[in-house]
Amino acid sequence: MFNCFCTDYDGPDVSETTWRKARVTHRCCECRAVIPAGARYQHVRGLWDGTWETIKTCQPCATIRDDFTRCGYVYGELWETLREAYRDRDDEDVAWLELPERT
Repeated sequence: MFNCFCTDYDGPDVSETTWRKARVTHRCCECRAVIPAGARYQHVRGLWDGTWETIKTCQPCATIRDDFTRCGYVYGELWETLREAYRDRDDEDVAWLELPERT
């Protein structure tokens, strides 16, 4: 069973979330990895504080974010949120929280 780690966050005024198949390469907002052409990714278009933004998340990060932060999150802060939540926990294998270097 997963723990839920949440952020106190109001969210966008309006947004639309879709899953797309990349026609060109993109970069994941969470892990900063390249989303290659042909890969599925989560595409979010939203209005935050009067500014429209587009956010792209690779499928693995979107799945992890959905599993661990069901009650609220800030895009781009998934891994920091998880590292903070698991800091100093001797009972957990947290090696998976360290992302490899991405180009």
